[in-house]
Amino acid sequence: MDFSSPSSLLRSLNARLNLTLSAPPDLSTLQTWSTDQRWEYVAASLYFLLELDWPSSSAPAVFEGLKSASQTNLSHPEPRVRSLAARGCGACAAVEGRGEAVVRPLLEKVFGCIVRLHAIERGQVGSLKGGGVGKGEGDKSAAQEKAVALDDTAGWRELETCFSALAAVVRAREDMAWWNMVGCGADEALRVLLYCGTKHVNRHVRAEAIDVCCATCESFTEGLPPNFDEACKGVLEGTLRDNWSQVRMAGCKLCRCYVRKVGVPDLLVKYMSLNRFYLADGVRLYSQETWKLHVPDGKERLERNISSVAAWYLKCLDEDNHVVRESAALAIGELVSKLSEESVRPSLPLIQESVKAAFYDESWPVRDRALVCLSVIAGRFGCDDEDVWGLMWGNLGDQIWSVRDNAGWGIGEWLKGMPAGAERDKKLEETKAKFEELAQKAKEEPKRSRKDVQNEVNDKAAHTNNQLYSCGSLAPKLHKSANRVTGCSDCMVLRPTRQWERTDGAAYLLGHLASSSLLPDAEIVEMLKALVDATRHEIYVEHETLKATVMKVFSKIVEAKESKVFKRHYCNLILSCITRWISTGGSGDGIGNLMVFEGENCLEKVAAKIGEGIARGRMEELEGDRGLELLDRVSAARGGMRGGPMGGPMGGSMGGFPRGPGAAAFPRPPMPAVGGERRPPGPPMPSVKGLSLGGEGEAL
Repeated sequence: MDFSSPSSLLRSLNARLNLTLSAPPDLSTLQTWSTDQRWEYVAASLYFLLELDWPSSSAPAVFEGLKSASQTNLSHPEPRVRSLAARGCGACAAVEGRGEAVVRPLLEKVFGCIVRLHAIERGQVGSLKGGGVGKGEGDKSAAQEKAVALDDTAGWRELETCFSALAAVVRAREDMAWWNMVGCGADEALRVLLYCGTKHVNRHVRAEAIDVCCATCESFTEGLPPNFDEACKGVLEGTLRDNWSQVRMAGCKLCRCYVRKVGVPDLLVKYMSLNRFYLADGVRLYSQETWKLHVPDGKERLERNISSVAAWYLKCLDEDNHVVRESAALAIGELVSKLSEESVRPSLPLIQESVKAAFYDESWPVRDRALVCLSVIAGRFGCDDEDVWGLMWGNLGDQIWSVRDNAGWGIGEWLKGMPAGAERDKKLEETKAKFEELAQKAKEEPKRSRKDVQNEVNDKAAHTNNQLYSCGSLAPKLHKSANRVTGCSDCMVLRPTRQWERTDGAAYLLGHLASSSLLPDAEIVEMLKALVDATRHEIYVEHETLKATVMKVFSKIVEAKESKVFKRHYCNLILSCITRWISTGGSGDGIGNLMVFEGENCLEKVAAKIGEGIARGRMEELEGDRGLELLDRVSAARGGMRGGPMGGPMGGSMGGFPRGPGAAAFPRPPMPAVGGERRPPGPPMPSVKGLSLGGEGEAL
């Protein structure tokens, strides 16, 4: 059904109900439709009564028809009908002198639903579909009925729609507070709204009740009444930390409206700040915009309220909802990286202990962000906690690549944060020894072809009568650590770490070490050779993923080193490896394409670093025609005919690459089809400073 315009709705009705309408029906027909069993007729009746321009002579009849249809269908099973019914209540309330006739029945329905809930809780159970409340000896037990009431998140239709209609009424009658329409006191009205709506068990009801608060807040032109001001603060304290994103989003809208009227109280700073990192896009983006508009001195406000803000972040880091924990870890990362050291340092021990506990979280994004937080702490403030050191090494072999990357970064930051001396030298020696051990782990990876993987996936016996897990289940929200096991990403469910993943983590570590000045270039080169040696073990499916990671390390080295140092120590090794690995275009699947992309990206950076002519000369010296052909192919795919000095792509100059180290990188097109053509293996590669990069079986 298309409700964008009356003509569109007519076309939808004709198509769905086999009608031949050429114009909207008359008023009597619409009144008949409003009681029809088909929801399409009911929705069309409400829509036409709302949208059509009726003559003034028909206004009383239209009003009565719209009022009757709206109030009758507040509990209709179709949500589109209920939405139109709520709009109809707002339109009726906009008629002068008719507000009480609309608002009072809405409040009576709200009270009826709340009385029903209280009766269920006390055990005085009647039928959920009936109107009375009795002892219910022949009905379901109180526990059964209460479970139905609390668990039916799609229910409470009438109460939800009543609050939606009440919001429409408030927006239609901005000239007066809605509780004055029925002559009740503000305290009584707020009690209904707060304790019967914003604290309701059903998330849809809570969201609509918060929208009523927002509409009421908008209706005041100058400030807020004291009782409503305090009530709004209480509502915001609960809704800005609600587990359901739609309720939190409604709270964010109310928060913006509230702070626009009265400013930002210190009480709300911690909630507003955390929601800037919430995973739901709507909540995060809306909160960031609110913060930008209404908290221009955000850094100073956070520093001034650092105690309460840090305590709230750490409390959220221990919540059962993994989304909240990840958001808190992100917020703590901002806290320790952007606020002044003087303001953060008093809270640092507590922050460090709480974040350290997040290393055991069942949700890998939380572990990932915890690594970032402790990495920043180690690099900025220093860290001498050996438990953290061990946890970083443990996460270097995690099943998730970003966790491995951040663990490598954390180890590098730890070393950089240590003062120069014997203690740091000892840690560096320990790091090199562990790296050498991990770098060779990939050689222990057993043979595993793509056919083996396909057979494992299609093996019915291996997937029959097993526990099922779903990313949409409640399991990750119920337990958060390995000590309380269950959940789709629990540590008792995770597969064991593969050997190549340990080598992959060592590669990420080397990339961060190479970007710093902790180790001399000669030692970095030897560590690179150990990684390259491990990549020659190609009997498992993921060997191209490991090579892609090593090429990321190459790119980090290109970016970090000066041109002279790079040409002296690294250039030949990197060019030879890239040529061997991507000259055949990879395996042609997603993993192979990733490896090819990283190699081409690194070639582009090498050319920008050392100059186009030198890069071409080095490739010709090391790889001959195969190297030049690869450069031409990469240039054509990445730069097209960019008009180099010699005219064509790579025609005497690498016209497809940026010129000089300071040149801006040009936009990259989609993944080039360099993997379509498979080439036979080339001749063994020449030795580079004692390193042979030949085929499988050649020794270093």
